[in-house]
Formats: sequence, C-alpha cells, structure tokens
Amino acid sequence: MTAKEYTPAVLLDANNGIIEIAGKSFPEDAARFYKPILRWIDEYITTPIPVTQLNLKFSYYNTSSAKKILELIKKVAMLKKSGNKLDITWYYDEGDEDMLSAGNDYSSVIEIPFKFVEIKNVI
Repeated sequence: MTAKEYTPAVLLDANNGIIEIAGKSFPEDAARFYKPILRWIDEYITTPIPVTQLNLKFSYYNTSSAKKILELIKKVAMLKKSGNKLDITWYYDEGDEDMLSAGNDYSSVIEIPFKFVEIKNVI
C-alpha cells in the first residue's frame, strides 16, 4: 500500500520476510486500517521464512494507531519466541527524541531489542 495523507506506506513481503510501515499514521479508523495488516501477519507467522525484518519508520502516529502498532509488534515478536530470527529496526527523524523514546518503550514492552536508526526526513 502506498502512503496517503493519513496512512503510512505498507510493505508485506512474505518471500523475503520483510514487513515495513513508513510515514504518518492517523487514519479515521485505525482498527479498520490495521486489520488486514494484522491478518496478514497472523498468516505469515504460521509459516515464516527463517529471518524476518520488521522496519518501522514513523514520522507521526496518533493514540489509536499506537495501540495497533503495539499489537502488530507483539504479533511479530511471536516469531522470536518460537525460535525464528527477528530483526526490528525503528527509524526516527533526526533529533526526534519523542519518536526515539516511543521505540524504546515498544522494545521494552516486548522485551526484544530494536536497532535504532536516526535519519533525516523519515517520510
């Protein structure tokens, strides 16, 4: 899915084990927007490839999106708990301490270390 004004770009690539969400996330109905993504992840984790890469590149998200992002991260984290390799990279805008802190919070909740990458203009 390509990014729109209120929703991020989404890449779900089962063949290469890549899940990527990038941009702003403040859809009118976050549950509806994230539902097919979460369904795809449920299917993927039943027969994943050996290494999965989750890339999260948010420049902004609202509270309802934050809940769905956490749900998504928790689902993907089940891969690691079942013995698969999982790499999670959290990208954040240069100097955006709030977004860095948010990534640290998610990492702490699921007890899996993230790789943090500071870049100019996430999206």
